[in-house]
Amino acid sequence: MTEQGKIINVNNDRVTIKATRKSDCGSCHLCEEKSNDSFVLEAFNPGGLDFGDHVKIEIHEKKMIQGTLIIYGFPLLGLFIGFFIGNIISKLIGSISYKELTIAVTGFSVFFLSFFLIKYFYKKNSKSLMATVIEKVDKNNMGSRKDPVCGMSVPLDHPSGTAIFQGKTYLFCSIHCKEIFDENPKKYI
Repeated sequence: MTEQGKIINVNNDRVTIKATRKSDCGSCHLCEEKSNDSFVLEAFNPGGLDFGDHVKIEIHEKKMIQGTLIIYGFPLLGLFIGFFIGNIISKLIGSISYKELTIAVTGFSVFFLSFFLIKYFYKKNSKSLMATVIEKVDKNNMGSRKDPVCGMSVPLDHPSGTAIFQGKTYLFCSIHCKEIFDENPKKYI
């Protein structure tokens, strides 16, 4: 998945980039749902990038899934392992009156310990989990068109949908906007 964004911080071998979401939902503002249409991420700085530069970045789906599993899976696994260890400890102690308390304290202790393991894992593997800056982009040449339905700016190289009407190609921020356009194109030109 490729995105375009602006560098908002440079720190040695890392850059912080603010990018605009390009997902089908939550960006076109047709729904009444209020959503933040931008996100911030860290990427490896290949060199030569400065504050304010516009860049094209690549976010690897496999790395995104791995990160999600680590962030949500480790604590959940820690909680279950902690409950299991707490159950064993309570049986070894032999106190039935404190069994639930022992299980709960051990479970939540291992749960919170897992967050430190995540932080350690991230520090050790942060470069391999980060997004990659593909290229620096000329801000004046980024190339976009306006979605005729919602008015959102749609990049020429990454529209979610296209339609040809009366010999002209229209770009859309989402499939939803394209479907609305297809129902009555004259309304939007």
